[in-house]
Formats: sequence, C-alpha cells, structure tokens
Amino acid sequence: MVEDKVEEVQGEGKRRKRPLTKCGLCADCPEIKGSYKRHLQHHHLPWYFHPVVACWEHKINMGQLGNLITNHREKDNCWEGKFRDAQLSQWVGFISGVLFYLASVFGLNHPAQLIELVQKNGWHSSKAFGMEVSLGTVQLWKELEKWFGGNPTVFYRLDPPETIAGLTHFSVMRHLLVNAGRKAAGVVRSMETFVNPQGEKSKGTSTISRSDCELADSHCHLVTTMAVHKCWALNDLKRKHEWLMEGAGEVPVIICNVVHKNCWRSWADYKHIRGVYFTFGIHPSLAGERGILDEDQLTVMSEEKYCRGIGECGFDTTRCSTDDRAEVVDKQEQVFRMQLRVAGRRKLPVVIHVRGREAQEQAWLSTKAMGVMREMLDRTHRVHVHCFTGTIATYQEWQRTFPRAMFGFTSKIEELEVRKVARMMRLQQILLESDAPYLVPEDKRHGHVRNSPFFVESNLTGLCAAFNLPRSVLGPITVKNCCEMYGLDNRM
Repeated sequence: MVEDKVEEVQGEGKRRKRPLTKCGLCADCPEIKGSYKRHLQHHHLPWYFHPVVACWEHKINMGQLGNLITNHREKDNCWEGKFRDAQLSQWVGFISGVLFYLASVFGLNHPAQLIELVQKNGWHSSKAFGMEVSLGTVQLWKELEKWFGGNPTVFYRLDPPETIAGLTHFSVMRHLLVNAGRKAAGVVRSMETFVNPQGEKSKGTSTISRSDCELADSHCHLVTTMAVHKCWALNDLKRKHEWLMEGAGEVPVIICNVVHKNCWRSWADYKHIRGVYFTFGIHPSLAGERGILDEDQLTVMSEEKYCRGIGECGFDTTRCSTDDRAEVVDKQEQVFRMQLRVAGRRKLPVVIHVRGREAQEQAWLSTKAMGVMREMLDRTHRVHVHCFTGTIATYQEWQRTFPRAMFGFTSKIEELEVRKVARMMRLQQILLESDAPYLVPEDKRHGHVRNSPFFVESNLTGLCAAFNLPRSVLGPITVKNCCEMYGLDNRM
C-alpha cells in the first residue's frame, strides 16, 4: 500500500502542509513533493489517459491545459492535436484495453470485477473524490459507461467507485498500478492499439508486436486445406506461404472440422500429426443429401482417440430461396438433433454453425438453435459458437442459455460491428479461428492465396486491436480457452 506523509513548511507568518508521497512504481523514486496526479500522468500512465490535456498529433500528455496551450500549441504551432469529439470512441477503446489488461493481471474475467476489488481493499481516496469533476470528464465517463453497457447517468457516487467509469480516477488507478506491480505498470504505460475503432491506421507506435508466440486454431478444415494447397504435411503448407508469414507464431494446436460423411475416414491421413485434433459432423448445408443421417457411424467416429467434438452443425439458409426455407430448416433440424444426441451421450463439445441471409434471419436461427439445444443438452455443456458475427443481444442470449459457451472469431474481426460485440465478452470466452481454407485475412489476400491455419495470427492482431491488448497477453489466453473447450489441458 502506498503511504502518504505530510511535510510542514514554514510560510510567511503561517505554517502550511505539503504532501510527501512514495511513488511505489519508480525504481529509485524520491518522495514526491506536490501533485501525485501529475507524477502519475507524466511517468506511469499512457499519454491518452487524460485526453483533454494531451496532444493527439504528437502523442504526449502535458499534464495541464495551460501547459498544453502555452508550451505546446502556441510555441510549436500545433493545434491539429486538439482532442475532438470524433476521437472519443478511440479514447474509449484505449481505456477499455487498459482496464481489461489490469483485470487479467489480478486474475479477473472482466473490468467490472475490478470495482469489487477496489471496494474490498479500500483502493480509493475520499479526499480525492471530494474534488470537483469537470464537465469534460463527465462526458468521457458517460461514453465509457455506454460502451460497457452500463447506465451513463449513474456514476456520480465515486466514494467508493461503483461503476467502471470510477476506475479511471487517478486515485483508484494509482492503487491499481501499485498493487499490480512495476512490470504490469510498464505494460500499461506503453499500451496503445495500432488500429482505432474506425479501422484507420494510427500515427502512434504499436505495442501489438508481431513477435513469436504460440497460438491455437480452434476451427479449420485441414483436410480440405491440404487438398486445395496440394500439400501432405503441415511443414510443406507452412513453407509454401513463408513469404506471407513474417513474424508469425507457431500453431501447436489445430482443431480440424470434418463436416462431410464421405470425408470422415480421410482424417486418418492426418492423425499422426502432433497437435492436430478432430471434430466430426455434418455441415447444415449438406443436410439435404441422401443417406446423410447416419447416427451409428457418427457415434463410431466420436469414439476415436483424436475426436474432441461434434460438428460443425446447426442452421444455414444462405443457399436457399425464401420459398424453400421452411423445408430446408426442417431437414437441417433433423440432422442437427442427431448430432446433438451423439454429443450429449459422449459428453463432447458441440461446434455450432448459424448463418442467415440477413441479420434478422440469423438472429432467428440462433434463437431456434438454442431452443433445440436447450431440449437436448445440459446447460453446462461446452458449446463453441463458430465464426460469431451476431449482435450483443444474441451474445447475451447464448451466455444465459449456455454459460460455458465460447465464441470463435475469424477474419470477420476486421469489421467494426464485430469488434464492438467482442469487447462485451470476457477474455475467457474468446477463441481464435482461421476457418481455412475460407475467410482469408485482409493482409493475406495476395492474388489467389487461400487461407491456412498459419494465418490465424492475423486474426489475433484484429482481436488485439479490438481489446487494445498486446499479443503476449491475448495469445496465451486464446490457447488456454481452446484447450479448455476441447479437453486438451494436459496435452499442451
């Protein structure tokens, strides 16, 4: 705990008190005479933390508005870096990343849990919270509360803080950083995403480095990918695209989805590859094929040593007309129920595929899928929602129905709306997918290149931008989530 002292200073005819504060974050920091808030701003918080007194052109924080105007804007003639309303959403993205990171440091799932931590340990200052709050700060807090789904009008009780917005007060942040440790404080100091919520390149320096780290591809079609690329070994596939993979990490875990009955036996050609595991099922778009309902054969496949799940299965109406939709959905439901029966008996996770021609239809199909699953599976069953692009309401419905559900993100994470929904999730609910050979990431779309499990690092970069977290933090979390979903904890 940071200790505050008071030094009595002899003034002109009277004695006054001046605070002496131990920083607790600097290696050799003397007692701070004066404002701890300014010390925190200049030495331990990111430049954007107090946006109104920062230059958004040169990425520096001047501490006070007067210093910013007289010592920077007027002296250097830099008025372009003024904080504007258009940058409000970018600031919210930056701050949410800091809060998510601090939550992970304390072993919490979501920044909202930091509130209870602060209250429990008394990491706030009544005196500090008695200070007047400016109208500019109120606007920032309102926007932050809206982003996290809170009530933007209820955050004025700050002693102790009762909302996420209250966590950004310097007094609370001081205690969080000190108790997180110097290493974590150093990460917070350097955190800045290189893509803002509008998808534009930032002029700042990226902390989302492309250094090597181990990743897990929780959903791909490896059998089809190897055939498309005419490769028979993973090393051959990796060497084929080395020119597109500079700085990419290793992918020691690959979950291969075999989604056609005729391909179920082809998995044997790849079972010898270390780190490759399989799910067997029938893609909903194939539900109308003759002889596809073979529950006995699927049960046999589910008993194989390297089988870790059932699917992908669910509903898909993207290839049918409006007139045929009801008939197609009925056939898909029959095949879906068959696969759920096998998954329930074998206690295997189920991979869910839900696609509609438009957002409203997709939301309806998601609700229908959850209704069928609720009838046939236990509430605690493991569910992998593949390539999630739904709304916040759909995510919340999945979470209520199946609390252990996790959500896979492909190259669709490049889209702004998908990122907004991803931010609402706990980090422990996120899975990384390539969906190879489909959905090629934007930075790999050169000529006729098809997707590969080794391109999954591009999707991680998109997730890092969404959460404003470094790869070194988010990468291992997605690997751990994949192992938990598919029962691979003892195999890493």
